[in-house]
Amino acid sequence: MALSFTVNRAPVAPDLKEACGLPWACVVQPFAPLPSPEGQEEVAAADISRCHECYAYICRQCLFQRAGWACALCGTLNEYSTLHNQRYLSAEHRSTFAELRGDTVEAACNLLGDEEYEEEGDEAGSSGHSGALWEVDAQPVYVALVDAAASPEFLEGVRSALLAALEALPPEALFGLVTVAEQVGLHEALDTGPTVRYVPVLPSGPEPTSVELQDALPLSALLAPVGTAKAAIAAMLEAMAPHPPSMEALPASPGAAEGAAGRAPTRRALGSAVQAVMRYLGSAAAEQRAPGAEQGQRPANGSHTQQQQQQQQQGVRMRAAYTAARLMVFLSGPPTYGRGSVVVPAKPRVAQPAQARELHPLLLDPVYPELSAWTISESPPKAQQQAQQQQQQQQQQGQAQAPAAVDEGSSGDHVIDLSHAAREGSEESKAQLAINWEAGSFYEEAGIAAAALGVCVDLYALCPRFVGLELLRPLAARSGGTMRLYGSPEDAPLPQDVYKRLCTPHAFGCLLRLRASPELRVAPRCHGNAHPDPHYPDLFRIPACGPADTFALDLRHASHEGLAQLGAGTPVVQLVFQYSVLARQGAGGAAAAAAVEEGKKGGPGHRRYVLRRRLRIATISLGVATTPVQLYTSCDAPATALVLMHKVLGAAAAEGSLTAARALLQEWLAALAASASAVLASDEAARQTDGAGEEQLEGRALLQEPLAEGEEPVEGKQVDASFASLEALQPLPRLVYGLLASPLLRGAQPGHHPDAACATTALWAALPPAQLASAIYPQLSSWAGPDEVAFPRHSLSRAAVQLSGQPLYLLDAWSQLVVYYDPAATEGREMPFPPPQGTELRQAVNAMRAGRAVMPRLAWVQEGTGDTSAFWQWMLEDGQPDQPDLPPFLEFLRLVESEAAEML
Repeated sequence: MALSFTVNRAPVAPDLKEACGLPWACVVQPFAPLPSPEGQEEVAAADISRCHECYAYICRQCLFQRAGWACALCGTLNEYSTLHNQRYLSAEHRSTFAELRGDTVEAACNLLGDEEYEEEGDEAGSSGHSGALWEVDAQPVYVALVDAAASPEFLEGVRSALLAALEALPPEALFGLVTVAEQVGLHEALDTGPTVRYVPVLPSGPEPTSVELQDALPLSALLAPVGTAKAAIAAMLEAMAPHPPSMEALPASPGAAEGAAGRAPTRRALGSAVQAVMRYLGSAAAEQRAPGAEQGQRPANGSHTQQQQQQQQQGVRMRAAYTAARLMVFLSGPPTYGRGSVVVPAKPRVAQPAQARELHPLLLDPVYPELSAWTISESPPKAQQQAQQQQQQQQQQGQAQAPAAVDEGSSGDHVIDLSHAAREGSEESKAQLAINWEAGSFYEEAGIAAAALGVCVDLYALCPRFVGLELLRPLAARSGGTMRLYGSPEDAPLPQDVYKRLCTPHAFGCLLRLRASPELRVAPRCHGNAHPDPHYPDLFRIPACGPADTFALDLRHASHEGLAQLGAGTPVVQLVFQYSVLARQGAGGAAAAAAVEEGKKGGPGHRRYVLRRRLRIATISLGVATTPVQLYTSCDAPATALVLMHKVLGAAAAEGSLTAARALLQEWLAALAASASAVLASDEAARQTDGAGEEQLEGRALLQEPLAEGEEPVEGKQVDASFASLEALQPLPRLVYGLLASPLLRGAQPGHHPDAACATTALWAALPPAQLASAIYPQLSSWAGPDEVAFPRHSLSRAAVQLSGQPLYLLDAWSQLVVYYDPAATEGREMPFPPPQGTELRQAVNAMRAGRAVMPRLAWVQEGTGDTSAFWQWMLEDGQPDQPDLPPFLEFLRLVESEAAEML
């Protein structure tokens, strides 16, 4: 767990925050690795006391008195006389408790209840350890859904990726292969050879396929154990081939598809296949439901009889059989058939009544989430009424007819070439095709259904042309998965990315809450892939989370008085993160995630996996900034850039315009430069003035009236947009400039992949601040030799490289690494290129590639030999030919300073 803030000091008052112009937010990586506590006993979440007023957990920042302990957040006295507080009565024993030894603690949770939900009544569950269930047997499940309406080159790339995935999976895991075109192919890995059962997809109607997949092939037959059937699974992957254009739902050998070679490509029914697979996976939990357990019912008084506890425990054990399944979707083009078609024949739209919707609204039952609209054929009247209301609201707002944001500088949607989505030789290829923007709501419901079933969907698209990722993205985002785009299967690092993805520790079913002192408020929105809980305020649900996944929560003052009521005290924030994880039996505490990673790398033995629920608590005390200079000097530029990115993307969606979002971002930088220049000018005036103190004059400068029309600014208020006198702010202009030049705020551009902006947004949205800063504005370092760093950072301009005069340069653009070599700068020294293994430069490159969620492309570029554009194209400060509205960086700074001067 890692926490940082855009400003490391809390502004003392709202006026100070607004005057300085910096965002105030907490940036968290809740599943980041924790140090393993040696010799520390496992602590149960139910044993950690909570404040009876604000429900914050006890921590070492609390004040322990004779009668009780005072909450570090709200100051309420919690008496030792209560049952949960008696253990803290002895000062000698307190030092042995894990929750009081550090700022962060991890505890074990009862699988039968969520501690963050136990705020009505007793703290952290009134039952204590009675009837508690700490772990249940579970198996990791991995299913690959492969687009079989694709070329052999695409399938070869996917085959290599899945073979690499087998090496990442633990022996106890179950693996299944499903292919999709106009049929859904269920592949069974047998010792005698692989077989395929084809199930036709229905183009319309209440059901996605002609028969349920469970009836065509039981799920237990589809899922093969990796440890004992690895050779059979590999043979099944080798036999994977494109689907024939038409085939009956009969068992067949994979070789039968070879006869269709050279025929017209079939359509891909991705949406119908996803829905069918969700029902496929959900059928296992439905069949294993505990007898006698009632759906969604919890006793009103929070108590359970022994029979009810046994039934509830049995229900949890049964539903854990296929929990936390991972669905990997490999796509070679846009879906064109069945439900969720992204590209459809253009025809006049006819308004459909709400009752005619093929996909019913989801019914997410809290106890049996597999009971959703994706597993039943009818919806209750209340759910239908809600669907009608939602559809009416969407029609009024026009959300279902157009993308979230467009760039007025582009030519519009018609510039996207959709000819590759038509079947060759068919009548459809002669008709005009159109993008079905309503498909986005289908895949959003699909992602919600996946999250309810505990399924995490990862989407890998390998296509040089339009795929429709803007519409497909909710499938991955709402289920907690990732989305990757590759221009072609030939040079795509797909095997490495899939391997790294499956080796990464994975938490699911997560809850996130940030509490703060009463003088502060947490905004009801969380930046990142987190969604507000519909029943509990300030609680956010995260479908799945990795160690690098990052979220941000805005902070604000509760009143105009700010932090004045604290006196000499400091504000305190407490982050609570609850999650589930699959771990090898015997791995507990903070080592649970590490055990998962070790197991996926092929740990010794065939031990069983168990499902555990964990709780992390981090409590941080903040310093207080009373002057603008203190607030500016405490700025964390990478964290600020992360929050700015999320806010600007939100503004682009709200305004429906990327141009307006770019103008808003540039205006923010100008306002920050104006505010900082005014502060520095008043600071200089204070040092030259006798009598009044520095803080008084600084306060006057913040409260002074703006200049009247035609009034000249006072001498000494020159604007410096580079923030030369404020070191903490100096990275911000280049980060803002990098955002303005990035695909995020450019949309679809000629010569670029139509889905590049969406894919970049999906990747950057979860990056930690340091990695995001490298992605926005690449880091350039110069090397005097393979083992000697000359300068750790240069600006991205040709002038900076030429003035440096060094022979080697390493450019880190997060998704791409470029090593540039200039033989003319060696001064006669012989220097091997590329540098040999074992050198400092090679070790730095290898470390960067190993530490990224996406394998960066590596390019070795030598001046005078071949094409060097792979290096020079990253010189952002020289301006970009395809972005005439964005001047070179120095001109951009002059423009910002001019706008700031007008604000003074």
